[in-house]
Amino acid sequence: MLLRRISKINEIKFGNRFNILNLTSNLNYQKKFFCSQISSIPNSDPQTSFKKFSSSETLQPRFSINFLGTSSGSPTNCRNVSSIAIETLFSDSNSLSIVDCGESTFYQLLLTGYDPCKINRILITHLHGDHVFGLIGLLILRAARFAFKRERYEPLQIYGPHILSDLLSKLCKNVNAPSFLENGEIATINEIGINSISSFEFVVNDGRFYVKSQFLKDWSSSLTNIQTLATGVYVDPNKKYRISASPIAHSVITWGYVFEAVRDENDYLPPLKILPFPASRNEKINYYSNQKTTVKVTILGDTNDARAILPLANNSDLIIHECTLPRGERQKATERGHSTIMEAATFARLAQCPILGLTHFGKSFINVSEIAKLENDISKLHGLNCFIATDFLNIRI
Repeated sequence: MLLRRISKINEIKFGNRFNILNLTSNLNYQKKFFCSQISSIPNSDPQTSFKKFSSSETLQPRFSINFLGTSSGSPTNCRNVSSIAIETLFSDSNSLSIVDCGESTFYQLLLTGYDPCKINRILITHLHGDHVFGLIGLLILRAARFAFKRERYEPLQIYGPHILSDLLSKLCKNVNAPSFLENGEIATINEIGINSISSFEFVVNDGRFYVKSQFLKDWSSSLTNIQTLATGVYVDPNKKYRISASPIAHSVITWGYVFEAVRDENDYLPPLKILPFPASRNEKINYYSNQKTTVKVTILGDTNDARAILPLANNSDLIIHECTLPRGERQKATERGHSTIMEAATFARLAQCPILGLTHFGKSFINVSEIAKLENDISKLHGLNCFIATDFLNIRI
């Protein structure tokens, strides 16, 4: 039970189109916390490893997804706040992206075995603290790793909502840069707008941090048939994968991100097609033919209505959706700009996605009985494969 984190290893078949594999249990350091929570759960064993996700068909995975933090608002004794690492798996186009950067994300990266120096970009969904307060520490500590390894520093690309540069500027206003940081660019901050990105240099100069040099990137040439508030974020030079974004409903400006990669390494991405915005909450969009040539993963920030991203997210292979509150608190969730499992499942079905990952669990889910109820709700989602994400769970698709 316990968030499908600790139980006997099971195999879940997701059909012929998918290959979801495990990597798994790097949580020995947290087992002492688990034991107190699972003692009341029958037949649970803290020494067993995570569930394995597998398929009867062996396909070359294109994305490796690691959940670095799955808690909402504040950490718990077995969940850190929001962050997801997603790595592309190509022989010549590998990259590592981080979606959201809550407090202690740098530490979580080290525990998973990732080298922070290998991060290519950070994508921020919105500017609530549990999604962004780890950003400054990650930037500084990543730069320290380059200095200690005596390697040439590679500036990061950071993407996020409007005023991200202002937030970083204010956070660092009275912070002295460590002595090992030489003058120069630490990162490029890209504020996502509708069909454009405003970029700023985040630099160190004489021991202080500064944000400077705004310039504009026009992404209109990378999108076709634009009928939604969508923006191109990144396109791989080898045309093996791309990242797109669209605003979704929350209490503040929030972006969801769609990662798309070719299935066959010898192929190239087709033009990005964006269909009309759905007229109603129940309208489905038919986008792909039966023969899909790409793998698509949609990662949403906090939201109570993600329909705006449907034209991009339609026919995803995996959707990662927040589940902040239990099903019985739907009204409270809506008022706060959050979701329950019901909103998450509804969106996955509208997007015609067969696999739904739940994350961003609120304090209600610390109660073991609420976890049991959530497990029961999942068992009733006929035709939709759903799993509860835990810190350090790895999925390849």
